[in-house]
Amino acid sequence: MAVNGFVSVPDGFDDGESFCRTVVEEESVVLAPGGLFGFPDRFRIGFGLPTEELEEGLDRVSRVIEETGGA
Repeated sequence: MAVNGFVSVPDGFDDGESFCRTVVEEESVVLAPGGLFGFPDRFRIGFGLPTEELEEGLDRVSRVIEETGGA
């Protein structure tokens, strides 16, 4: 069963679209911008992958936040 969550866009990004674009360009992780669902200041993340793959994806998203966010 897949579960989705909407998460606030980290500081340093204009909106969900800019954050998601950066994540896919920097770490090849695809997230959905919340603006597609009426929440421009959020992004959607799905929790349907096996645990190991999910953890790897979250680690990659964390790297983008640590390296780019708050800039």
